[in-house]
Amino acid sequence: DTILELGSGTSHKTTHLLDACEASACHASYLPLDVCEEMLIDAGGRLLQQYEWLNIKALVGDYSAGFDNVPSSAGARLYVFLGGTLGNLGEAEALDFLGRLRAMMGETDYLLLGVDRVKDREVLHAAYNDAQGYTAAFNRNVLNVINRELGGHFDPGQFEHRAWFNEEKSQIEMHLHSVSSQTVRIDALDMAVRFEQGESIHTEISRKFTPEALATLTDAAGLSVVDHFEPDNGYFSLALLRRNEGSQL
Repeated sequence: DTILELGSGTSHKTTHLLDACEASACHASYLPLDVCEEMLIDAGGRLLQQYEWLNIKALVGDYSAGFDNVPSSAGARLYVFLGGTLGNLGEAEALDFLGRLRAMMGETDYLLLGVDRVKDREVLHAAYNDAQGYTAAFNRNVLNVINRELGGHFDPGQFEHRAWFNEEKSQIEMHLHSVSSQTVRIDALDMAVRFEQGESIHTEISRKFTPEALATLTDAAGLSVVDHFEPDNGYFSLALLRRNEGSQL
C-alpha cells in the first residue's frame, strides 16, 4: 500500500498520517511529489530518522502539468492533497484536476482532500490583510520573482497589496495596485508594461468552500465523499473520497 502526496512540501502535515500508520502497524510506502528536489531530500531525511520502517520514493515534478511521472500501484493507494491548494484553481481547472486524479484511481484507492471553508468576512479580511504584513510581502514577492527570472524592473514598493472576499464567487481575490503611473521593463520578454495609478495586477484567487459546494464539485468530477472531517470552528475541511463507479466520466 502507498501514500502519494501531491505538493508535499516539507511533509510536516504528513506526519499525522504516518503516526496513524505506525500505530496500526500499516507500514505503507510514501511517495511525495513536489517541484523542489532540495525540499524532498531534506524532508525525506527527516522522515527516515523519525520512521525507520518507512520506504520513501520521492518524485520531482509539477502535478499541475499532469501525472505522467506518477508510477502505477499494485496495491491500495491513498492520494493526499492537503493545505487548501485546490482553492487556488478556478472552477474549470479544479474539475479537470480532480477528474484526472479520478482517472488514476482504482477501486481500492482513496483521495484525502483538504479545502479552506467559507468564513465570516471579517475573519477572511484579517487573514489576508494581516497587521504583520506577511500576506502583503508574499503577494509582492511575485514581482521579485519576475525581476530575478525574467529581468524585470519592478519596484515592489510602488505596488500596494489589496485583498478582498468576492461573495458571489466565494473566493478571496488578491491584487497589486500601482501607487503611481509607471512603465516597467521586462527584458526577457522584450516588453514594457504601462501601469496607470490605481491599475492592478490580479495575482491570485483562493476559493472557499461549504461542505455542500465541495460535494457538488467532487460529484461532478466522479468522486464520492466517504467521510468528512473538520475542526470545532469549521474553518477547514478534510474530505475522504473514492471513485463514483456510477459516474459517466
